[in-house]
Amino acid sequence: MTEWSVAAEHLAERYRQFFIIALGELILVTALTLGRSDFAADQSAAFVVSIATTVLLWRIYIYRAGEVLAAAIEASPTHSASPSRRHTPT
Repeated sequence: MTEWSVAAEHLAERYRQFFIIALGELILVTALTLGRSDFAADQSAAFVVSIATTVLLWRIYIYRAGEVLAAAIEASPTHSASPSRRHTPT
């Protein structure tokens, strides 16, 4: 068997989880950086902008791109994965 069928919904959910973890890391790093500073006005403003940007990215991805991702993967002509290239060492 040279090709495996990829469940589009499962793959889309994995992408959503990866994206949420990346956004969480962004919040963590931003908060730790602010915590080590002297809470100056410009640093606090940068923190607020960073959190607002993270929330907006989450909102855009989860509520729009994340919903249509499974359909886009399913419609892709190459949505099957070769196990020799993706899942097993060569």
